[in-house]
Amino acid sequence: MRDDSNHISLITKIRAMEGKLLKDTDYNNMHSMNSILEIYAYLLEKEEYRKVFEEYEDIGELHRNQLEHLLVHTLYEDIIKIYKFAAGDERKFLDIIISRFEIDTLKQNIAKLGIKNKTNKVSVYEHIFKKHSGISISELHRANNIKEFAKLMKGTKYQKLFVELLQKENMALSDYATALDIYYFTSVWNTKSKFNPDIEEIITHIIGTEIDLYNLKCIFRCKKFYDMKPDEIDNYIVPITYKIKKKQLESMIQAESKKSFLHIFKETYYSKLELSFDIKTMDASFERVLNEIHMHFIKNNPNSLARVYTYFDKKNYEIHFTTRIIENIRYK
Repeated sequence: MRDDSNHISLITKIRAMEGKLLKDTDYNNMHSMNSILEIYAYLLEKEEYRKVFEEYEDIGELHRNQLEHLLVHTLYEDIIKIYKFAAGDERKFLDIIISRFEIDTLKQNIAKLGIKNKTNKVSVYEHIFKKHSGISISELHRANNIKEFAKLMKGTKYQKLFVELLQKENMALSDYATALDIYYFTSVWNTKSKFNPDIEEIITHIIGTEIDLYNLKCIFRCKKFYDMKPDEIDNYIVPITYKIKKKQLESMIQAESKKSFLHIFKETYYSKLELSFDIKTMDASFERVLNEIHMHFIKNNPNSLARVYTYFDKKNYEIHFTTRIIENIRYK
């Protein structure tokens, strides 16, 4: 049975943390700045960043990857804060959020395999992953190839997946990243029934929507850039549907052209939303629509745990957007 007082404390804490996120005015202000030092000085005024930046005297010399890790540190500090207010199913729900960022970290490390003179990472959240799933970020960073990387998955929940992937032929590093995405979505979807009905509804909405949008982008890109056959596309999509009907998904996969795909797409639930399949704007439009769907859900369920999930979505966006601004200034 849920402790309502504990739940209220959790939502109250999230609301307070939402108030500390960067605003549009902050992004506009940083965009107008001409030096890294100006950006740092501006962020030092923000409590969440000041306590991280002040630990490094020469932060202006940090590489982008190191800097992003410092910014990500604030995200994991937030997770720790929220953990203190969560219990039972709510804490298990937070485990889903941690798994999501864990998957992103694995994908980032896989993408850098074989790169010489990799920038030393600041593993500020090593202990969180180690405790959550037994993964050592510092060891992953030292892996030189996918076989070494896969060995480090021994004893973790990812071991079986990597054993299976290594047995396949002609696997590109990007294929491992795709497999991790599919693993995340299917594992969360298959465990949602173990939560209480309220949280199960949240997971169904949030993860279901993300799966649908992920599959739409995947199918379109497979057809536009790689001219893949239907049986090849099957390897890249999540075998789950939410608002998209299973028959519609299969028809889009079988579509003979981009035009045919878009014709079938117009019959889906998502056709009424402002999704763009123009490569220049596609990612931004999908991100915007996903956020709008989540915000609509929260508006109707203001004290829902969905608020926790979307908070970390916003925090993650804040980190990547801030990093891009800093990097753009660095190379002016």
